[in-house]
Amino acid sequence: MEYKIIISKKDLASLTIYEALKKINFTENVHVIQERTIYTEDIDKKYPADFIIFPTKHQSESLKKTLSVHNPGNWGKAELGGKDSTLPPSNSIILKNALLELKKLNNLDYEVSGEVTHHGPNLSTPSLFIEIGSSPLQWKDEEAALIIAKTIKSIIKNPHPTNYQTAIGIGGGHYMPSFNKIIERTNISLSFICPKHNLESLNENILKQAIEKTKGYVDFLLVDWKGIGEHKEKIKKLAEKINLPLKRVDQVLK
Repeated sequence: MEYKIIISKKDLASLTIYEALKKINFTENVHVIQERTIYTEDIDKKYPADFIIFPTKHQSESLKKTLSVHNPGNWGKAELGGKDSTLPPSNSIILKNALLELKKLNNLDYEVSGEVTHHGPNLSTPSLFIEIGSSPLQWKDEEAALIIAKTIKSIIKNPHPTNYQTAIGIGGGHYMPSFNKIIERTNISLSFICPKHNLESLNENILKQAIEKTKGYVDFLLVDWKGIGEHKEKIKKLAEKINLPLKRVDQVLK
């Protein structure tokens, strides 16, 4: 797999991770850019690859210490890069393996979590954001950065399982606790995840886009049934329209 790692000079965590990549001698395909990664539309045309990795900061008001992964994309209005109602390609296998590897390597008091699909950039190449959160104190944490760097190297260089079922996740909150359990405990990978706060934007067209942009085959929709509120009937009808089976997280985890 040909890969590129994009480091932003405007991102403290990105620069700290870059130094960690140097420590483990893994900088061959690193490119340093001036702009913020979420606004690097079509950077895959400048740096062609099969997969692009964006090591960056994660920022939140909670200030909790996190190591996280997610793919980019906008279910509705593009407020932080990308395009309205547009999803770039996603490799669910790499997303799953990255989260599992982060969990395996984490020996710090950081919480490891996936995040739902959000923000830019819009690319033609599958990509992954792998992040340190959630404040400047963590962004310059060299130990956390080393875990990220080792995870990046591992998912690229080491063999990992690939025989997963693939689903599109629907419902729940930003840190997707139910879907984290799915990734950890089952043979299911998730290509895109639409959280509860984006369900007003979810429609047949963007679900079809999610299927088309998933590398490989989508087996079913996986719904956090308790995390979709009043949208249950809408989700059932959408599953019928796109002709995909619908499964519930609580039933899969039984």
